[in-house]
Amino acid sequence: MERFIYYNELLDIYGVLLTEKSYKIMEYYYKENLSTGEIAELMDVSRSFIGNAIKKAEAKLEHLESTLHNYKTTKALKELLEGNLEEQTKKKIEEIINI
Repeated sequence: MERFIYYNELLDIYGVLLTEKSYKIMEYYYKENLSTGEIAELMDVSRSFIGNAIKKAEAKLEHLESTLHNYKTTKALKELLEGNLEEQTKKKIEEIINI
């Protein structure tokens, strides 16, 4: 379950950097919770093609995160918001992460 949440969030952050086809596959898999077989049927490709596409897209998302750290930074800022901060500081953090 944590894996699905993690990749879902990475997809929200970096999804625009994937190809349209890769993004669609990842969206079906992580956001709509479809199986590789269901996705293969929808896209008229083999199940192994979908499995490979998911692995490649996951690797690209992980590479982007390891380089840019947007997920890690946003998560840390959200954790700060949960603490005892001055209201002005909280508002500034919210502006930075756009929530």
